Amino acid sequence: MAGNSLVSLEVKQIKSEILLLISKSDSKISFNYAQAKQLNEIIQSIDPEKYTLKEYGKFSKWSEIFKISISEFRGIKSLQIRERLQSPTYSGFGKQWIALPTYKLKELQMHLKTSMQEFIDISSNTKE
Repeated sequence: MAGNSLVSLEVKQIKSEILLLISKSDSKISFNYAQAKQLNEIIQSIDPEKYTLKEYGKFSKWSEIFKISISEFRGIKSLQIRERLQSPTYSGFGKQWIALPTYKLKELQMHLKTSMQEFIDISSNTKE
């Protein structure tokens, strides 16, 4: 993905766990298979031609809740994957989030499909 919207997706085995790593600039978020599957289902459900500004879904990762939405800031519409923390001392958005211009949504959907297949491929190779 090009320009200042450079987002990288990588499926990698770290120790004994296979993770989907999504990074942009200095933000990096990792998801296990179940979490990546939920993320993929939410993002695949968004119609790149007929999206609206709203929250499309969320899922939990330990004490964090990740929210997937399309929003607009200063006239630029973007897909956002945002971390929301809940603890006794703090409740609100955390430091981990990724934003991608909506015109890159189809490309993200394509790369996520490929990444989900990589999970399956890596899992079957580690079992052998």
